Parts: sequence; C-alpha cells; structure tokens
Amino acid sequence: MMNGMIAGTVAKVVLLPMDLVKKRLQVQGFESVRIGQHTSYSGFMDCIAKVLQEEGVFAFFKGGGPSVAKVVSTPLELASVMMGS
Repeated sequence: MMNGMIAGTVAKVVLLPMDLVKKRLQVQGFESVRIGQHTSYSGFMDCIAKVLQEEGVFAFFKGGGPSVAKVVSTPLELASVMMGS
C-alpha cells in the first residue's frame, strides 16, 4: 500500500507540469468566454517558456495538493474497506 502511494505521488509530481501545458493549449481559442488574462501560445515549448517567464516555476504545480491527496487517500480508503469486510 505504501509503495503505491509513493509511486502515485511521484507520478503526479512529474506529470503535473505536462498536464498544465496540455490544458493551457486545449483552452486556447475560448478567450471570448474566459474571464481574466488571455495568453496565446504557439506550441508546447512556447507555452512552457511563457509560463516560466510570466508565472514562475511553481505555476507548473498549481493544483498539485488535491491531486496528491487523492493519490494518497485512495489506497487508504481501499484498505479500510478491506479491513471492514
């Protein structure tokens, strides 16, 4: 159980920056219905460069807390269900 939590946490932390870039590129083009700052990206590397320049390295890990909490809590929930059976 502990190995799964550690592996899931590492995977989330490694993949969070890629997920942020993917989401930023996906929502591009919906500026008319979005509120706030609108940044246009010409591709994957441009998105990475602009996020680093405008928001800093920690921007890549926005929302990481809840994602990691879910990874950690799922095996604990499974263990509690199995122990209750």
